[in-house]
Formats: sequence, C-alpha cells, structure tokens
Amino acid sequence: MTDARSWRSIAGGVLVVLGGLLLLAALDIISFGTAMGIFWALVLIAAGLIVIFGPRRLHHRFHEGQPRASDMRFGDIRIGDTEWDLHDMETGMAAGQLRLDLGKARIPPGETRIKVKGGMGKIDILVPADLAVAIQGEVGAGAVNLLGQKSDGVGRQFSYASPGYDTAEKKVRLDISLVVGEAVISRAG
Repeated sequence: MTDARSWRSIAGGVLVVLGGLLLLAALDIISFGTAMGIFWALVLIAAGLIVIFGPRRLHHRFHEGQPRASDMRFGDIRIGDTEWDLHDMETGMAAGQLRLDLGKARIPPGETRIKVKGGMGKIDILVPADLAVAIQGEVGAGAVNLLGQKSDGVGRQFSYASPGYDTAEKKVRLDISLVVGEAVISRAG
C-alpha cells in the first residue's frame, strides 16, 4: 500500500468512527462526552498499535550512494552525514525528525530536485552557503525558519530563490511539505 493511500485509509477510518460516534450521540444512544471519550481512546490505541507494530526503521542514516527515494514512517532520518552523490530524490516521514545536510553532497551540474514531506515533527535542512537554491513549501500548523526568517501559525507558506538561481551551474530546488511541526532551512558556514 502506498504512503498516500495508507494516509487516506487512516483519515477515512478516523472520519467514519467519529461520524458513527456523533450519530450515536445525536440519537441520544450515548452522550456527546462519552462519544468523544471513546473516540480519543480509539485514536490513542490505534496510534500505539502503529508505533508498536509499524515499520521498525526508527533510526536510519543514509550513507554513500544515497537512495533516490525513501519512505520512513516513524523516527529519525539523517541524510548526508558522510560524502554522497546528490540526485533527484523524494523522502518523507510520518512522525519524527528528518535532517538533510547538503554540505557533504556532491552536487551535479544542472538542477536537482528534492521533495521532502512530513506528517508530524521537524524537518531540518542545511544548505551550503555557496549553493544556489529555490525553496518552496508549506507547514499546515507550526513554525518555519527559512534562512533566519521566522514565522509560526496555521497555513504557513514560504518561498525563496537565491539571486542568480536561473543561471547557476549547480542548483537545488527544494519542495517541502509538513502537516504539523517545524521546518528549518539554514545555510552552513
């Protein structure tokens, strides 16, 4: 099952359960307070089961020969602790922290596209001072620190392009999406 399909299934299940409990409350079969108590108990039980029986890749570090795509669900992801070849890539996490360090990346000529998606947690991207970047993204609820410019709240959208990005020999386009949490994009050095 793909990540998008599994998220749709989870969201659909939550809505069905919530709707059913609200219907029972509206029909005076159970009280509204009881319905909400049952709902949140089921959400916590489901989250616990996902953590216990979900993927076991809780801490993962990518090394030489980075993958073009990765799909981690829970835990910490660190990309770029050692030298590596940068290619177009897509990576994401359901909950946790994702750290992408482009400082040790061997960047090819032309434009390299990186898509980073997260459900809940922190996305931390370190960009070399001399690298041309175009950055766009959104944080549904939380905080953004884009090269020292900070904002927080709901529906945070952000974008930035280095001067001379269009004519740069080597450049990276970052597309960042985070539902809840903090996105930090900073320059090294």
